[in-house]
Amino acid sequence: MAKSNAVWGIDIGQCALKALKCRPREKEDQQLVVESFDFIEYEKILSQPEAEADELVRDALEQFLSRNEVADDAVAMAVAGQSGLARFIKLPPVESKKIPDIVKYEARQQIPFSLEDVVWDYQQLTGGSEEDGFALEPEVGLFAMKRDQVARALKPLEDAGIEVDYIQLTPLAVYNFVCFDRLGDL
Repeated sequence: MAKSNAVWGIDIGQCALKALKCRPREKEDQQLVVESFDFIEYEKILSQPEAEADELVRDALEQFLSRNEVADDAVAMAVAGQSGLARFIKLPPVESKKIPDIVKYEARQQIPFSLEDVVWDYQQLTGGSEEDGFALEPEVGLFAMKRDQVARALKPLEDAGIEVDYIQLTPLAVYNFVCFDRLGDL
């Protein structure tokens, strides 16, 4: 079955599970419409010594699924910024089509682990300019997370039968929100 154009954003926080369902506005796909949200507070803060974190998260996800249908929607998950690595790099002037190669070279230099041991990606940030196919002073955000940490973050949702389509560090999610929803054509 094909996925709908709606996306659930899920954040498993220290105090609560937070979820938000959005979709592009009809006839104005550059705007989002919030269709639903859910907030499930845990009985205890996950970091408390006597808290059974796995059990609290599992119960919250069961409650979430009892109230919401996610099967046909994409699911994006936020993970804490300290779970991953974020580096911001200004590249030298380079042909735009060569940016991925330059970023891969930089990833080998900036990420303190073998690239095979991490899940990584980059995002070209706003700013800089392009002239005749050359990017002038492009800035990229380089993001990485160890594979075992990715698996650990995904496990509660996978155990609940939720297929995650996107995983993103929380600070980058906030950056994307500000750029997409708040800055517009600035």
